[in-house]
Amino acid sequence: MRTGRNVIVTLFIVAVLLAVAVVFMNMNDGANLYTAKLYFMNESFTSMSEETRDIKYDNPAELPDSVLEELKKGPTDSKNKPFISKNTEWTVTNESASLLVDFNQEFLTEDNSKNLLATYAVVKSLCSLDDVAEVKVTVDGGELVTPDNSTIGYLTDKDINLETDTVTSENRNIKLYFATEDGSFSEEWRNIKITDTVPVEQYVVTELIKGPEAAELKPVLSADTKLISVEVTDGTAYINMTQGFVDKHKGSPEKEATAVYSIVKSVTAVDGVNSVQFLIEGKKTSGFDSIDLTAPLGTDIEIVYN
Repeated sequence: MRTGRNVIVTLFIVAVLLAVAVVFMNMNDGANLYTAKLYFMNESFTSMSEETRDIKYDNPAELPDSVLEELKKGPTDSKNKPFISKNTEWTVTNESASLLVDFNQEFLTEDNSKNLLATYAVVKSLCSLDDVAEVKVTVDGGELVTPDNSTIGYLTDKDINLETDTVTSENRNIKLYFATEDGSFSEEWRNIKITDTVPVEQYVVTELIKGPEAAELKPVLSADTKLISVEVTDGTAYINMTQGFVDKHKGSPEKEATAVYSIVKSVTAVDGVNSVQFLIEGKKTSGFDSIDLTAPLGTDIEIVYN
């Protein structure tokens, strides 16, 4: 009889120990849960679809890598498609609320449109984290570009338009201002194809860089001018250029004014834009000797040479 009781007591102790072990393991297997928004490709690879997923983590600093790992695992909805291959690797650099994600070449495909959407999906997914304001994606340390050859810099969640479930495009007439022989400006209308994922103002600056089509007009920007990004807020277009914009157009007051005001006049020709704030590498700067770029410029502002 005593042997039977001993067996029962032993089994009870074992059960208690097992229960304690399970609780202890659960306490240490992901101390916290974060519900993240993940973005994958839709069936036609024309836009993104959102999924939510609980991610276990111990240290909040690990969350960006955890989100990328979940994206790599792929979607749970069979209608959605993955975009990060199994051989894709990356490093994440976190500076305050800005993330720099550098992938290896496995991130890219031969389809530039898919590459752009994949970049947007990474940005949207990471920007869903509480402490992430903007994300920049590079490949082997190199800058990515849009189909119109504009450099993709840091992007925020608001930079990516998901009002529709597809990337829509349309042909649109835009007004561009180029230089004439007498030093004035003359308008040139151009019909271009635009999508709802890129601001119209970005297309305008890109077309200015390409130069005029009419033989009687002169280029206003160097052909190797690099545009980083464009964002419009409260009627002001923030045009973010590389340092090369200043370096290549610096010189006489007339040369500087031609570069600056061709952009101002062309961008403010877009409905809803009243002024242009130039940024160089993301920062306000005086820029040129004759024109102060630290404040927004509008077409009603007289050019004052310093």
